[in-house]
Amino acid sequence: MDGEITVQLGSVRRYARFLCLDTDESDELLVDALQQLKPQDKSNPASARIEVFKALHSRWIPVDRPGFTPTNRLDYLLARLSPMDRAALLLCAFEGFSPLEAAEITGMSERELEAAIGRAHVLTGFGWSRRVLIFAPDVVMAQQLHDLVEELGFDPVGPFSSPREVIACASSAAPDLVITDAELDGEESGANAVNHIRQALNVPVVLVTSRPGQHSEFCAETRTFLVRKPLSPVALAGCLRQAFAEPID
Repeated sequence: MDGEITVQLGSVRRYARFLCLDTDESDELLVDALQQLKPQDKSNPASARIEVFKALHSRWIPVDRPGFTPTNRLDYLLARLSPMDRAALLLCAFEGFSPLEAAEITGMSERELEAAIGRAHVLTGFGWSRRVLIFAPDVVMAQQLHDLVEELGFDPVGPFSSPREVIACASSAAPDLVITDAELDGEESGANAVNHIRQALNVPVVLVTSRPGQHSEFCAETRTFLVRKPLSPVALAGCLRQAFAEPID
């Protein structure tokens, strides 16, 4: 076997095992993938690792495993993910590939890959059934937040254009978290909006801003969480995970 491929064998075998959640199937998949590799795939050490993972993916058939019985915590968490979300998480978090490299390996777009990683982080962290209320008067930002929240597997509520609307709907919507845009038109500031919402709702608040330095002190004092514009699924997922982990008085 080619020397560079031999070096990668341990990591690709581990990846196949967690990807398939079945040792016998993963071993067969690995043998099949190695047989498929062409000489030119092995000639460049810088790309050989990507090529062997690409060969594995070209032979892998993503299927759910409803009857799978996990024997440890990691298997339990990985089994909760869809096959492609599991692949995205494993490639970036375990195997150290960049989102661009992982997208090349899986055949997903980079945007799809980032969304898959975000969903995986969310699900392995605290589960799906969370209602996220969106306060963003700007129509474009409101739609972007709504789409990202939904893409990450949460239940978006809104968007709403004023703190009054947010508070008025709180009793019926029962949100688990509120996201508010920091750059608001008119007299209402992002900080004032957060204060009004916090007085009425005992839930975490995430502030979306293009100027995090202006809000860092306020957020530290009020236990409000910051996420920087331009938004990405990975950044928002990480912020939401942190916010939901924070105890609320």
